[in-house]
Amino acid sequence: MIDAGPVAVAIAIEAALAADAFPGGVLVVADQGTIVLRRAFGQRARPPYPGAGAAVTLDTVYDAASVTKAAATMTVLLRLAAAGKLDLDAPAQRWLPELTQPGADAIRVWHMCAHAAGFIWWLPFFERIAQGDRDAVLRQLGQAALERPPGSGSVYSDLSFISLGFLCERAGGARLDALHRTLVTAPLGLEASLGFRPLGETATTDGAVIAPTEHCPRRGLLVGEVHDDNAHRMGGVAGHAGLFARAEALVELGLALAAAHEGAAS
Repeated sequence: MIDAGPVAVAIAIEAALAADAFPGGVLVVADQGTIVLRRAFGQRARPPYPGAGAAVTLDTVYDAASVTKAAATMTVLLRLAAAGKLDLDAPAQRWLPELTQPGADAIRVWHMCAHAAGFIWWLPFFERIAQGDRDAVLRQLGQAALERPPGSGSVYSDLSFISLGFLCERAGGARLDALHRTLVTAPLGLEASLGFRPLGETATTDGAVIAPTEHCPRRGLLVGEVHDDNAHRMGGVAGHAGLFARAEALVELGLALAAAHEGAAS
């Protein structure tokens, strides 16, 4: 029996659709380690865009945006730490010598995980670098002045997770999307429904039904192309954004993490 919480969420989604707040979506709810509700709502897009009139299904893939931070970058980082390839208490400069701004020598890996490295929350790297020049992002990030001493407080920051994405690549010896596939999604059987979509490359989610994200004034209709401008400039693979997913795949990943945590605690 479904309790009142998920039912209330479903009612709220229906009300939002009636108010034309968004075209559609997918709700997946788990309880006590088991998925108890799967439901698709609305359409993939509004007219006049492709997908208008087509019903959202449970297999519809969405741009996961900043969920990338938890569902990709942190999961990769934890697998690397468990394998002894990085130390959360170690200086971030061990892997990222490009961090040259004053105070960067005090940044520990865990500071970045906790948004406590002192970075400014966001910078428009996409305005300053060539398409696909990921290294230029790291160089500019490493010169951006810290707003506060590392460890002095947590302020949500894309720069922390852009840095962590590069750090994982240095520690793991491969690009973040490959590490995510090898260390996280493939072992869980989720690689076909949860992954990055590098620009100009074949992705494991190719062939999936992907809902449009928006009509961008500069890039046109975005379907299967990362919405975040900095992640787009980085070729679609970044520590802060770039993941595409089915809703159920994200829930299954969360259940796997919860099970791993409970196993470690027992």
